[in-house]
Amino acid sequence: MTARCLTTGATSGIPHLAGECGAPACGIYARRSLTGIRGLRAAADSPGMVAGLVALTGTVAEHDSGYRAGMAQVLAAGSLWGDRLIVGWSASWVEALFEEPVATLSATGRPPEIGGPRPEVTAPLPGAGGRGASLHLLADHLEAIGAGASKFGLNHRMES
Repeated sequence: MTARCLTTGATSGIPHLAGECGAPACGIYARRSLTGIRGLRAAADSPGMVAGLVALTGTVAEHDSGYRAGMAQVLAAGSLWGDRLIVGWSASWVEALFEEPVATLSATGRPPEIGGPRPEVTAPLPGAGGRGASLHLLADHLEAIGAGASKFGLNHRMES
């Protein structure tokens, strides 16, 4: 995906680093981790909250809690859906998640013969610890995928 500045309409030279666009500054925002995000607990209680692992390319601005970039590729995504943890990293599953999130997440429990891309991980959520513990489990899965991606040259923050 490619960012576009809402002030200038530009898609090149993003993110603007000299303050030429308004607040919030343009770019694709990515956090270093899921921890510390205000409202994350409330979001976890909302059906369909999705978190992901991205590779940032082009110009990347580093900030205290994360990054802002001109381009990003989603490497993996996960959700706490109903009573299940769902994580996928195949390109077809991630694409389906962006196009039809509810249908893609709802189809996870259906038999494979119904068709459609499948996530790589689907597991029942732990009963102890509630949604907070489940958020940590989702974060752990995404961090493990990120560590594996780094071994193959796909870093969370890539320069082109």
